[in-house]
Amino acid sequence: MVRFAAALLTAAALGGVSSASAEPPVAPLTHAAGAGKATKAPVRPLERRRVLKRLGIPSLRAMTLRSVFRTGFERDADLAGFYSTPQSPLTRHEVQRGNAHRGQRAHVGWLTGAVGTEPVDGPNHRGYPTIQLQRRPAGPCAAPCLIQFWARVDGFPLERGEWLSLATLSPDGSDRWSRVVTVNVGWEGWLHLFHVPDQGVGQRAFQRTDKLFPRGRWVRITVWLDLSREHGTAAVWQDGVLTSAARVRGGDGTLDQLHFGLYAPPSVDSGVVRNDDIAVYRVRR
Repeated sequence: MVRFAAALLTAAALGGVSSASAEPPVAPLTHAAGAGKATKAPVRPLERRRVLKRLGIPSLRAMTLRSVFRTGFERDADLAGFYSTPQSPLTRHEVQRGNAHRGQRAHVGWLTGAVGTEPVDGPNHRGYPTIQLQRRPAGPCAAPCLIQFWARVDGFPLERGEWLSLATLSPDGSDRWSRVVTVNVGWEGWLHLFHVPDQGVGQRAFQRTDKLFPRGRWVRITVWLDLSREHGTAAVWQDGVLTSAARVRGGDGTLDQLHFGLYAPPSVDSGVVRNDDIAVYRVRR
């Protein structure tokens, strides 16, 4: 994982930039309800399949969820003190008013159309704030954890070998992020786990390839992540439908930091990603 710069930026640093060419594109309307209303996918229970039992992932109906962190980007204080990637000529991001899943604000990252590699933490495009649980007095999320967030992707035509990462989850609390699990959309079009079971590997116990990740509407993404040393597992659902599940090795028992937003290879030069209503829960019986 590319090293982050050491400096920390507050959420206030995510404000707009003055250049007209750096303004975020406006999301097109995709819902018949009229102007100013974002498309919302229906919230459904999480699908169960036999593979989850084989992996030891329990039904959440028997579990208790304890809130660890949540933000809808309505308050700047939610992200204060966490690292945020710098603005660049290629990638921009900010907390924007309007076009939110719920409330008044959402985080938006977009590519400007300029071609090249990122000057900081490159070569990949990075446009996001991080959530550094380990920096808070309450500390990280002890495994297992459940993460839920809403994402809207507009554009991002992906060619063979290209990808868009919507979430990066790490047990490493340092600037190195040396072990991660990611939730990606690949050029094939479907949502999947990567860096499973080991770093740099994409071997999954289950993968659905007949359900494409949609563009132009809000999608609910739910992630089960157990970073236990002995029996690590991960699973991801798209609007409640299980799309990917895998074993995970290399965890240390805690989820320390994570990020959502725009993370893509330098060959991709157009697209917008919006995020809203991010929540992290500790799962207990």
